[in-house]
Amino acid sequence: MSSTFLGIQIGKSGLNAAQINLNITGQNISNADTQGYTRQSVITSSAPPSGAGYVIRQVTQSSNVGQGVRVLSVDQLRSAYLDEQYRSQYSDFCSSEYRTQGLSYLEDLFDELDDNTSLTASISDFFDALSDFAGDTTSEAARTTVQQTARSMTDNFNMIYGEMVDLYNDQNTSVRTVAEQISSLASQIADLNATICDYERSGVTANDLRDQRNLLLDKLSGYSDFTCSEDAKGMVNVWIAGEALVDGKTAGSISITSAADEIDTLCQQLSILNGGVLSAGIITPDQETQRDGICSALQQISGKISCNVNADGTASVSIDYVSASMTQVTDSLVDGSTCGSVSEEAVKAFDGADMESVLKLGETYLNTDTVSGGELFAHLSLRGGDTSGDAGVPYYIGRLDDLARTVAETVNECMNKGYTYPDEENGFSSVTGTDVDLFADFGNQYALVTAGNFSVSDSVLSSVWNIAGSDSEIDLSTDSTQTSNNKVALLLADLINNTDYGDMLDGLISHLGQTVSGSQSLLDTRESLVESTENQRQSISGVSVDEEAVNLIMYQQTYNACSRVITTMDQMLDKLINGTGTVGL
Repeated sequence: MSSTFLGIQIGKSGLNAAQINLNITGQNISNADTQGYTRQSVITSSAPPSGAGYVIRQVTQSSNVGQGVRVLSVDQLRSAYLDEQYRSQYSDFCSSEYRTQGLSYLEDLFDELDDNTSLTASISDFFDALSDFAGDTTSEAARTTVQQTARSMTDNFNMIYGEMVDLYNDQNTSVRTVAEQISSLASQIADLNATICDYERSGVTANDLRDQRNLLLDKLSGYSDFTCSEDAKGMVNVWIAGEALVDGKTAGSISITSAADEIDTLCQQLSILNGGVLSAGIITPDQETQRDGICSALQQISGKISCNVNADGTASVSIDYVSASMTQVTDSLVDGSTCGSVSEEAVKAFDGADMESVLKLGETYLNTDTVSGGELFAHLSLRGGDTSGDAGVPYYIGRLDDLARTVAETVNECMNKGYTYPDEENGFSSVTGTDVDLFADFGNQYALVTAGNFSVSDSVLSSVWNIAGSDSEIDLSTDSTQTSNNKVALLLADLINNTDYGDMLDGLISHLGQTVSGSQSLLDTRESLVESTENQRQSISGVSVDEEAVNLIMYQQTYNACSRVITTMDQMLDKLINGTGTVGL
């Protein structure tokens, strides 16, 4: 026979469960707008009858009654699958967003609708001036117009180049900033891991702390793609590029060094390795692996570095670059056990660029080969993309350099065939040959011409009479002065029709426009995917105030009903205790 007071105990357990449900419902409603909050639900089960032989008594005794309801736990309503999907898609979305921003800025630099900055307009104005010059090569006004339109054109090249370098520097700065943010988030996640692990030893789930950690993981996915898993202790481990960023209570950190410092460190390691090989007279397989790893790392940092394996197993390292004095330089960095130091100008991407930042997590360099998503990937690809398929700032600077180099070389080659006009400003000399240049050629080394240093030659800046227009020497002291000879001037003016300036510029602008369009289209698609997945997550994890309001009413009614059970049981016991055995009294 059940205990007389069992009904009260059953009612009490219902009151307790209803009270907890009401509290959790209130918690959900109050956090309906809290970022990262996960809806919570009370998990209950029926409490079985007490005592041994419960299963047997269930069959043989119909009077067996359970002991009410038990509260097992308060769980979060989350989908691990949707979390993983969201973070992967959000990582891709952020990558597209920041890449599109950078490319759109580049596209704005080539605004062909603005006559003041349009390269097409400035090139056209320059060749129009050459055409007018061909009409009268003796006109100082026509010559001055050629000089000034040439300056305006080179200034436009220089301006766009400078803006592109500034964008490159912005990406470089952003790479460092994002790396610092990732390291900071890793530290916070590791701290939460430790707190959650300690808290949950009591058997209670740290739901609010888990919400904070999940929110940090969502933020981290915006900076970089990663993988993660939760261990048996409730701690989340995170990996980027196969390297541990968070391992339980320990947080990793992304090291940030300059390219010069990283190259010097690697070269020192290689020179020490070379010294050991030379001393032993033989190289071991482990040393070969180490040598090849160092050489690979050096070439990842800078494409200007060359590594050569010698017959004795050692490796030599050199770097080729253009110095500030516009000369080609080759510096030896490692020769046997001798190690040099790389200069900052040697490892700069191009003139005006900041020193490139090198990121490393564990033993892995973080670059576009190892990182494939998030804001970090966008900045890395914009900073380093130098191919048509992975076009970043370096690619478009290279295309602009090609155009400036082509204009300088073709115009100068044509002008070298002509003669300057004798005047007081140039000592009344009419000269021809390689000294007769309209644009600076850095000692006839056109490979050194860039959009950044593209400029009018000093001779033409000093005197407009040094612009060659005649294909014969002009001698003002003879009857046949050749002053009306304009054959070279005509050739100069006709270059616009006989060269591919327009195709080169159109190709650059078209490629950039298509890249921006493709990036924007991908961004729109990824934004839709993120929104769709987030809506699915919210349908499970988010708080619906209307639904919770219904729950409030339900749990209130449950509470009232359980109270009524206790009241009824109390009345029965009162009758039993105070009314039994009082007949006749």
